[in-house]
Amino acid sequence: MTRGNFIDVLAQRKRIPPGINARDARPDPDVELDLAGKALTDDGLSVFIDDLVQCMSYRDKDYPKGTVRLTELCLSGNNLTVMSLMKLSEVIFIGITSLTKVDISNNSIRVNNEYERRALSAFLNAFRYSCLVKKIDFSGNHLENAGFDVLSCMYFKGGYHSSNFSLVASKFQTYYTKS
Repeated sequence: MTRGNFIDVLAQRKRIPPGINARDARPDPDVELDLAGKALTDDGLSVFIDDLVQCMSYRDKDYPKGTVRLTELCLSGNNLTVMSLMKLSEVIFIGITSLTKVDISNNSIRVNNEYERRALSAFLNAFRYSCLVKKIDFSGNHLENAGFDVLSCMYFKGGYHSSNFSLVASKFQTYYTKS
């Protein structure tokens, strides 16, 4: 997906802020972004992620709460690696007041070395102060022992409130849920 295509996708929902070629921004800024099975790679995701951040950050006198509030992000079934998690951290952090679900299942995310551990840790840390996220789906990825170590450290030692957050992990399915 190219940068132009991403702008077109958001424009079809008429939620692009006026400052970036919008035709009509509606009062309802909630957006569910579903890019499942689009064969996205790290480079492809990076092409439009800056535009998404710009859209989510936009504020003016007519839209003091913004024109785009990302509520769900589905990136399942693509070719994303741990490199994408670093870039997604910014989207997660900006969407902390609206994001309820993140699905990065069935990608090519592997966690084997220290760099990959740090990337996963930075991604999870972006959720630290979120009170709305109910589910982060990692299923179908190859987190290996290093990935499970990061998940358990972030969950058990990372300051998440255990009454609000549950970890479900198995060899075949890994995801966080909040109750």
